[in-house]
Amino acid sequence: MRRYIIAALVTAFMIVAASLDGSAQINGAADTSKEGSLLIWPKIQTDNGTETYIFLTNNSSNKVCVKCYWEVKQARTTPGSPCLLSDFAMRLSARNSVMFRASDGCDLSGRGVAAGMGTGEEGVLKCWAVDRTLRKQISWNHLSGFAIVTKPFLASRPQNAWQYSAWRFAANVIESSGNFADGFWVGEVTGVGGADVNIMSLKASPTTVVTPANCPGPDYSAAECSLPNAAYDACPKYLTFDFLAEPTQGSTTDGFAVNNLALVPCKSDLTGDTLSLKTKIEYTIWNEDGLQYSGLDQCAGCAYESYLGKLTVLRNYKPFLLSNLHTPAGRFRVEGTAGAGCGAGVEATSMVGVRSFRRVGDTQVVGTNGTASGKETTDYGYIRWLPTGGYYQMKRR
Repeated sequence: MRRYIIAALVTAFMIVAASLDGSAQINGAADTSKEGSLLIWPKIQTDNGTETYIFLTNNSSNKVCVKCYWEVKQARTTPGSPCLLSDFAMRLSARNSVMFRASDGCDLSGRGVAAGMGTGEEGVLKCWAVDRTLRKQISWNHLSGFAIVTKPFLASRPQNAWQYSAWRFAANVIESSGNFADGFWVGEVTGVGGADVNIMSLKASPTTVVTPANCPGPDYSAAECSLPNAAYDACPKYLTFDFLAEPTQGSTTDGFAVNNLALVPCKSDLTGDTLSLKTKIEYTIWNEDGLQYSGLDQCAGCAYESYLGKLTVLRNYKPFLLSNLHTPAGRFRVEGTAGAGCGAGVEATSMVGVRSFRRVGDTQVVGTNGTASGKETTDYGYIRWLPTGGYYQMKRR
């Protein structure tokens, strides 16, 4: 059953991808609808029989290489757990899409497309366009993607697959005409200008105006391709989500939905074996009458996930429950802060994420990326990485 569901979705995905016109919105703010040069999938699961299917499209008339990193939670049940890191790279053909399972990197026919993250895991996937040497991140605002998360098939739950869009970050590199420009090196790259690490700044500015003839493809290897001060879109200042109130634990008569939230900090240093960033997530909640709840916070690491109904203020007050929210629905805002109580080295950081929810009494799960408010251009996000490894290849199983 799962295979047929995914196959139908793949067909629909290919039709939609083929119809895209390749335009990108260079407005300085990451979102989940445009095309970009950097993509982040904030919720990847392969545990408890769950599988995540990754979809990635290159809508350019030219082929491109992408570099990807798995960030896998070291301790799945610990909110502030560091992440284990693993990287791979692959080629995307012109105007083509690929799909692969997160667990083993294979498509539905068993052909190896990418390196997987393994089974029994939770984490994050990040991919960005690079040059043919795999050493430089490049402007290539033609990438898009989404994920489908599937649960095991049960007779009582005949279909339980839900979808969300990857967060897309455009490289803010344009021609004088205002169109985006391909192939330029966005930010610092190893071995150029004394840089010893690649740095991708997620701060929106400056928007760099270039002459494409100075950086010819397909190699994009000319010295004029270097734009050490160029940047990608900024992460949201904060995220806001609407939600339906949670039921009392174990109850099927009160409450309206069970809600899950996954968040990813916009600061990541991928130069080591693990990613150990820590932040303090602060929630601000409003019910439908405008009553505000504050004081709810949690320590978080590289990949945060929580069921909202279990979150408590003080000792045991759970503000997302219908009995405590006092209205059927509400909204909440999340911010990554450097607040006390989460140990040493806690950092403020902007975030991207996705909320999934299931109506009480229903089996279907729905995903939403929430609303991005503003853009973080002061304490901005970044990705630091080192160019290592080669292309991923696997024989058909």
